[in-house]
Amino acid sequence: MSSAAYVTAILQFLQAFNRNDLDACERLLDPQIEWHSAVTYKGRAAVRGMLESLRGRFTDPQLRPDDFRASGDHVLIIVCFHERDEDAQPHKQRQSWIADLNEAGLLRRVLVYPSPAEAARAFEGLSAGTPKVQV
Repeated sequence: MSSAAYVTAILQFLQAFNRNDLDACERLLDPQIEWHSAVTYKGRAAVRGMLESLRGRFTDPQLRPDDFRASGDHVLIIVCFHERDEDAQPHKQRQSWIADLNEAGLLRRVLVYPSPAEAARAFEGLSAGTPKVQV
């Protein structure tokens, strides 16, 4: 798969989340998915539970990509969770992800970083062939 195909796969995941279609989100996950943030989630059911929890923090959440970079089978994405419901209290949350995909284009691993700068440094290390990913 090309880097463009990896970016497309991530965009499909974001679009499914924005439609509140967590079944589609789950189908876009490798069965052995690992999602590393403050807590590590392993497997589709655990990641789906985390996504449901994220949705519960908003009235009508949306995920907006703020930045993308792709190299090999890694994608760096800065995402912004925001409130689509204009009547709800404004709420935003930014996250920086490095996502790895399997050969079928399913999300295999997501590493969440506290800042875009930290994610960019880790991504540059991965792109240079020197893994600097902290889990």
